[in-house]
Amino acid sequence: MSAFTNLLLEQQVDELVPGDPSATAQAGASLRPVADSWNDAGADLAAVRPEWVGAAGDAFRTRQRLDTEGWTSAAESLARARAALLDFSDTLTAAKTTAGVAIMQFEAGLRVAADDAAARVEAAAHAAGVPNLPFVAPPRVVLAMLPAGKDLRDGACAMLDGARDDVRTAGDDAASRLDEAGVLPWGAVGLAGSGDSVDDPTGKGTHDPLDGPVGLTDDDLSLAHLFQGQIGDCWFLAGAGAVAASDPDWIREHIQAQPDGSYEVTFYREEDGDLVPVTVTVDASTIADGVHDADGRPTWASIYEKAAAAMRGGDYDDIDGGYAQDSLEMVTGRHAETHDDMSLSDIREGLDEGRIYAVSTETSDTFNPFDDEVDDDRVVPNHAYVIDDVRQVDGELKVHVVNPWGPDGGPLDGEDKSGALWLTEQQFHESFDDTSSVAGRNR
Repeated sequence: MSAFTNLLLEQQVDELVPGDPSATAQAGASLRPVADSWNDAGADLAAVRPEWVGAAGDAFRTRQRLDTEGWTSAAESLARARAALLDFSDTLTAAKTTAGVAIMQFEAGLRVAADDAAARVEAAAHAAGVPNLPFVAPPRVVLAMLPAGKDLRDGACAMLDGARDDVRTAGDDAASRLDEAGVLPWGAVGLAGSGDSVDDPTGKGTHDPLDGPVGLTDDDLSLAHLFQGQIGDCWFLAGAGAVAASDPDWIREHIQAQPDGSYEVTFYREEDGDLVPVTVTVDASTIADGVHDADGRPTWASIYEKAAAAMRGGDYDDIDGGYAQDSLEMVTGRHAETHDDMSLSDIREGLDEGRIYAVSTETSDTFNPFDDEVDDDRVVPNHAYVIDDVRQVDGELKVHVVNPWGPDGGPLDGEDKSGALWLTEQQFHESFDDTSSVAGRNR
């Protein structure tokens, strides 16, 4: 959702800027004693002064120097990782503070609008000879459209957008620095294993081994086999599912089974304004609560989901909530465009050009009929869908939206939500919000 919509819905700071700076800072702080002990080990080793001479003495001193450098280098790598985590924690803390200020400023802008509206009503009442006319403040969405206080509200939105951009940039920078720091010279300090280990993302129980390789045919990659599990990653699945449906070869080229049974998935991460490839290796196992096919079996999306959790922090909670535009960029390596209330004719033109689309829905029902909310009972609020077609249906231009819950949809709060819908322009705009897209291959 846009910053304007977020603030209008009175979302809290932790919803506007997700993340736990204290946990990040604690993780960074925990690296210091380890780095200090490795530095001490290097210093103690360097302090040894062998008294013998000759070939044996020379060999010992050479090995002593190499091992000392190894311990010191490893300690320096941990120190760099610690600095990256602490820097990100500081940025996240500052962004949350800014978000709090943005909330207060946006509310102040609404109060200015309400006061101005009240003054205008009072002036009109006096002019009409009707003094003491009661004033009822308009709904928030109406106040937000009034010119009075607009500068304050626009400034609040810009403030929130800037804070989010800072967090995104700092996160990319920290991830890059951690990747660099993660290449530690373990061999030089005698800690090298037999090979690279692959850790499963945490947070959703045990991982069960796959019975065999996941299917990668066009049918396997179709939206008919995409069923979201118990993770709130509709944003990721909508983006990945849209890519798979539009260009299945792209998915096949970016997920590779390895001889040891593991999978390599290539994603993209922003660095200095560019989207650069990042290869994530995960073993051949999945969780019961993850995305699956109609029969509950793991699919290509299960591996993608697992790799996304590994890349974004190592816990499935790290992909619980997000934006479809980030998924499209992460999967394709192409910068996304996002628009509010995009027309069906523009979407159709984009699809004809090969663009790949995902769209988010508005919020759930409220008691305020003027709030920006889902109006169609068949549509899941606060959710992401795939857009795969726009065409004439029954003599009217309609858009086809696909729910990552699967073709049959599912229940929510006692209501059945549809799996796929053909919607008119009006129906689409009544329940859907931001439309994100990336260019297709070679466009």
